[in-house]
Amino acid sequence: MTNYERWLSLTSGLSSPQNYIDWSFRYLIGASLQRRVWVGPSHQQCFPDMYVILVGRPGIGKGLAIREVSSALSYWKLKDAIKYNSKLDEVQKLTADSVLQSDIENAQSNELQASNKKNAIVDPLLIPLAADATTYEALVSAVASSYRRINYIAFDEKIQQNVLKIYGHSSLCFSLQELSSLLRARTNDTVNYLLGLYDCPEDYTYDTKTKGKDRVRRGCLNLLAGTTPSFMRSIFDSKLVDEGLSSRTFFIFSEKNRKSVFFIPELTDEQKQHKKELYDHIRQLTGLYGKARVSQQTWDFLADWWDNYEKSLDNRSNNSVKLMPYYSRKNIHVMKVAMAIHFAESLDMTIPQLCFEQAINVLEKEEKNMHLALMMDGTNPISKISNKIIDYLKLGRKNFVDIYIHVFEMGTKQQIEEALSFLTDTGKATLESEVDEITTRSVQYWRLKE
Repeated sequence: MTNYERWLSLTSGLSSPQNYIDWSFRYLIGASLQRRVWVGPSHQQCFPDMYVILVGRPGIGKGLAIREVSSALSYWKLKDAIKYNSKLDEVQKLTADSVLQSDIENAQSNELQASNKKNAIVDPLLIPLAADATTYEALVSAVASSYRRINYIAFDEKIQQNVLKIYGHSSLCFSLQELSSLLRARTNDTVNYLLGLYDCPEDYTYDTKTKGKDRVRRGCLNLLAGTTPSFMRSIFDSKLVDEGLSSRTFFIFSEKNRKSVFFIPELTDEQKQHKKELYDHIRQLTGLYGKARVSQQTWDFLADWWDNYEKSLDNRSNNSVKLMPYYSRKNIHVMKVAMAIHFAESLDMTIPQLCFEQAINVLEKEEKNMHLALMMDGTNPISKISNKIIDYLKLGRKNFVDIYIHVFEMGTKQQIEEALSFLTDTGKATLESEVDEITTRSVQYWRLKE
């Protein structure tokens, strides 16, 4: 049984749309790897951090999927860290033990909230998780206090032998049921902070109110959040979020729950076992460190794919202008998703080409609906055009020319095409083709789904 199948078993009682379930799983894997595993050359390292925003109307199940991720990320404590990631001698083990104990003490001191300091000591998390609601200042502080270290063995050229090395990083992840809780005050500062840490730079310098310039050493942020189309539209319309963030974000849109659930059922014994096995894998992921190997053949495949991809818009599954910033970074997105796919099932530090091929397919499938995350507000012309087309299709199936003539005064040709794409992607209408007996050309027709 794969870990993905275990995740499906664990979340089978949730009403959340399937793409929410799938992308929450990919995010969980990337967040578990933190800033410890990468692909690419040393001057252009690509880490598996992700910004994933689940977009849909209230009550669709965004929070259910996000809550499941939060439970998994917060399960293991820092004291559960894998102490020795290589074969160490006794002296090296003592050093590794000392480093871990120091990290635990520092985390206990830095990460406890004031209200907790009167209570028993709270065990810090192995994977630092940000608060559900935070300010910009609190975010900066949380990243600074998320510092963790891991030991590994490296060959020292000078002394010609293996030596113990310690790698430190500041990796923080969000699992927010409401994106608005993060983008509510000092939004520009928050967004700039997200942009600055997306590529996981060795050092990120920023301005503070009280300390002047400060920096994050090997910082990394993972963001999973839920929101509504109207909020997405409001932050874009008000210029609170620009192309910089939208180019780095996976907008995962869905219109309806995958099923109706009155009460979430209790986990069965089988599901509890699946949960344990999946959580054990997450703990193993926190012990990985280093560059993931990719064969030259795979790099050649990716270079050829990217060259062909950039040559023509026909190679894109969705030509909406809303996705232009996102497409400019799709090569990066493919690498991040490929790492999530591979390490979801394996601890091996070699990523096969198949995982990159699967990542490309996963993204192409999701991109068909990704633009709808910004087009579903009631004041949106696409929504109005869609409603008018639905009323027109009640009269029977129609081809594009008929539909275009009927609604042309409501929007541009591109908007009408996007409305038709929305109706077919969400299952409200079906698309069928028929060969014209006179012209012998294939004609497409839309009809309401029965």
